[in-house]
Amino acid sequence: MEISAAGSIQSTPRLSDDPAASALEDNECRIDYTLGKADSCECEDPTKHHVILEEKKCRDAALLVGITAPDNFVLTEDLYNHHPRGCFKDNCRSDSNSQCYFFNPIGNLPAQCAHPPFFPPQPDGSQPEVHGIPVCRREMFEYGTPGANPGANDGCPDGYERETDENKCFHASVCMSLECQGSEFIVTTKNQSRHDDFPLGCFLNQDNCIQYNPKLVNWLAPSNPIGRPLCRATPPSMRIHEMSKTGGTTEHVENGVKSNVP
Repeated sequence: MEISAAGSIQSTPRLSDDPAASALEDNECRIDYTLGKADSCECEDPTKHHVILEEKKCRDAALLVGITAPDNFVLTEDLYNHHPRGCFKDNCRSDSNSQCYFFNPIGNLPAQCAHPPFFPPQPDGSQPEVHGIPVCRREMFEYGTPGANPGANDGCPDGYERETDENKCFHASVCMSLECQGSEFIVTTKNQSRHDDFPLGCFLNQDNCIQYNPKLVNWLAPSNPIGRPLCRATPPSMRIHEMSKTGGTTEHVENGVKSNVP
C-alpha cells in the first residue's frame, strides 16, 4: 500500500490527556475489547475499562471479535442474578468453540455483586452465584510521554505499546481524523535529518496531527524528539478474534444448569 498525506482537521486531539476522563466513542475503530474478571461484574481496570451496558454494542462486540451471539442472547429474568450485568462471555452449545456472548439487561447489579446484597438469600443464606466473564470496552489508542524514545515502557501507559507499523499508523490517523494537511506523513521523505526531531514510530505532532518517523539504518535514536508517541492497546485484546478460550465449570445460559464443557 502506498501511503501519502490525506485529509485534515483543525481541532485538538480527540484522546484525553487524562485516561480516567477519556470517553469511549461510537467510532468502533477506536474501541478495543478485553475480558474482565471471571465470575464477577468487574473489568480488570475499572478506571480505563468499561462494562458494555447496551445490547447493540454487545452485539457489535460479538461481531468484531468473531464470536457467536446466540438466539437466546438476551437473558430472561430468571437468570438475571446468575450472570454479570451487561455484556458477558460464557460457555454455550451454539458455537463450535463452545463460547458465546450474552447480554444481561438487569437494571441493578446482580445480588452477588451488589453491596450490600439486596436479593432475598437462598435457603442456606447465600446469594446466587454469578457465572460468566464481563466483556469490557477500552480505548484502542492512548498517547505516550511527550518526546519519549523507545526503551522501558516506550513512554506508553500500562496496557499499551508504541505503534511502530507504518500502515497501522496511517489507518489510526484516518480513524481518529488526525491526518496532517500539507505535510508528509513520513517525516523523513524529503529530509532524513528530520529523523532526529520526532519520536520513533507513530506520533502526534505539535500541530495535533499524526505522522510517522521510521527507523533508519545506521541512525541512532532521535536526539531531540518533539511529539507524543501513539500507543496501541496490547493483549489480552479480542478486537480481531478471541485471544483464548476459557473452559472449566460454568453455568450454561442456554439451559440454566451447571455442567462441564470440555
